Amino acid sequence: MKKIIFISIIFSFISLNLTADTFDNPISISLGDAYLIKASGYRALGWNPANLALYDNKITISLSTLNLSLANNAFSIAFYNDIVGQYLDEGDEQDILDRIPDSGFGFDFDLGFTPLITSFSYKNYAFSSTASVLSTIRFSKGLFEFLIEDIAFQEYDFSDCTGEVVGFYENRLGYAQKLRLKDLLPYGLPPIYGGFSISYILGAGYAKISKLESSIVNSPNGAEIDTNIKIQTSGIKREDGEFSKETEKTFPGSGFRMDIGFLSKLNENITVGLAFKNLFGNITWSSDCQQHIFSAYGDSIYAYSGNYDFGDQFDEVDTTYTINEIKQTIPFEIHMGGKYELKVFNFYLDYVQGFESSAFTSSKPKISLGAEYDILKWLPIRLGFGFGDERSSHYSLGSGLEFKTFAFSWALRSYYSPFPSYSKGLSYSAGAILKF
Repeated sequence: MKKIIFISIIFSFISLNLTADTFDNPISISLGDAYLIKASGYRALGWNPANLALYDNKITISLSTLNLSLANNAFSIAFYNDIVGQYLDEGDEQDILDRIPDSGFGFDFDLGFTPLITSFSYKNYAFSSTASVLSTIRFSKGLFEFLIEDIAFQEYDFSDCTGEVVGFYENRLGYAQKLRLKDLLPYGLPPIYGGFSISYILGAGYAKISKLESSIVNSPNGAEIDTNIKIQTSGIKREDGEFSKETEKTFPGSGFRMDIGFLSKLNENITVGLAFKNLFGNITWSSDCQQHIFSAYGDSIYAYSGNYDFGDQFDEVDTTYTINEIKQTIPFEIHMGGKYELKVFNFYLDYVQGFESSAFTSSKPKISLGAEYDILKWLPIRLGFGFGDERSSHYSLGSGLEFKTFAFSWALRSYYSPFPSYSKGLSYSAGAILKF
């Protein structure tokens, strides 16, 4: 039974075994994700392809970028260090529960990588190649109440646990130009630029909790346990109860998505942009697809002295079988942004509205603020703040070196608090480009 209760927790570690959407880079992270207007060159792909029409450099070439993010929505690093290895009294247990939101404990792991010289732009054309791992895991607050508190005569429901992990490679091609709208729009309107990008996705691995119904009703007559979990995977084999990455095909999935963006410079100081992302977005997993079913039911079950190993007191099912394919949707998003220039200062504002929660997107809106100050022409300082979506608010700091033909950038992000000891997660990114 212990295996059934914790199967969703085990599932979260699948993300660490995948090898492969983030289009984040050091500049976007340092600006708190307020990057819709700032993105340029091949980095405009995945943010706003219309930016390709206003290129500062004729050519940009990637010299690799690495992004790594690990965050949760409940426990800070300092709190974790305080409780690990310690005896927990009732006050400590209640403190843990109070820190977990009613929506559940969230865990997110993202990894993004741009290989050497595989992304580039030429004038208003661009191509990018990226490898990414995305995950979103949510554990029911009821699960922690059951594990931490003394078991009471009540019902514990764990059915709102969710999880999705996807690893993939993506090749993206984009183009932009000034739109000819003189005959359609009033005279005197600022110039408007439009662009689009098309992606071909190669899926490396996928896992999702497709169904989870789990509850324990404790009464003087014993506990009634009813659990039913279904997990769908592709590119991940399970044999003898163990998950592995040994599969028939390197890329068991393939897919497509498209972005459309617009940009307009209203005056010397203000620029605005709009992007529609993930149009027709989907990945079809057609190889190494499996359905894993875990279920257990028992009535009038007793546990003594905190021992939850119920042995043969209930009926269990643990089976895996092959399915034909899995259809994964990449949900649609709307991005809006603005930039205000003031001599050596640039200020950015982005708003993102998603409509469905997934490893790619959040159904909750997000607002990002960023500021950039050029201490010297070659030494920028960047600050950022973002809040909303389903993650904690975050604070960012970044800098780099900006020369005529070479640029190096780095960024550090802290979730929930600007002080690392009290943060609930950290992100780091570094990368370099050539430009001519």
